[in-house]
Parts: sequence; structure tokens; C-alpha cells
Amino acid sequence: MGGEKENLPLLENKLSKVNTMIYVCRNKTCKLPVKKVGKAFGQIKK
Repeated sequence: MGGEKENLPLLENKLSKVNTMIYVCRNKTCKLPVKKVGKAFGQIKK
């Protein structure tokens, strides 16, 4: 939850306390994170 320290090695040094980021992943591969929903939808459509 927000404000809690993460204990997942996969997320170590990848969390932003300032911005909410959207990750679009498909077949175990993720695109670069984006801040805007419209850009995330653009990644999904590709």
C-alpha cells in the first residue's frame, strides 16, 4: 500500500514517490512506463 516499504526485489529502486506510472505488459515483457492514460492506451493498441 502507499507509504509502505516494498519488499519485492523486482521493484527495488523502481518506485516513484512523486509520480504514478502506468506499465503496459504483454507476454512477460513490459513497455517503458508512462504517466498519462492516453499514452498507455497507445501502447496497448500497438
